[in-house]
Amino acid sequence: MGRCRGWSSAWLRGSQEGARPLSGRSVSYTTRAVRDLKRLDPAAQRRVVDGIDRHALTGAGDVKRLRGTRRGSWRLRVGDWRVLFTYDSAEKAVVIMRVEHRSAVYRRK
Repeated sequence: MGRCRGWSSAWLRGSQEGARPLSGRSVSYTTRAVRDLKRLDPAAQRRVVDGIDRHALTGAGDVKRLRGTRRGSWRLRVGDWRVLFTYDSAEKAVVIMRVEHRSAVYRRK
């Protein structure tokens, strides 16, 4: 599982300038999460990444712990989009695993 570290909303706007680890927790994206983000339209990308950044920095947002087969994972609700992530306590990081529409995110594949 590849990870892309330290990306912020500046990455989605086409610039690595300003991309930095956040002071609360750093954010890393799996390869799958990056692919999910690239499939969104630019406005949705911006909104989702801003929600991720805000949660990593302050802990704010509509976050719930998942149960069942996804035990140990969390979800962040950003409008109609759901961000599935875990906390990496050793690295003090939020690891983004998936970004999907609410109608598809919990379906088994």
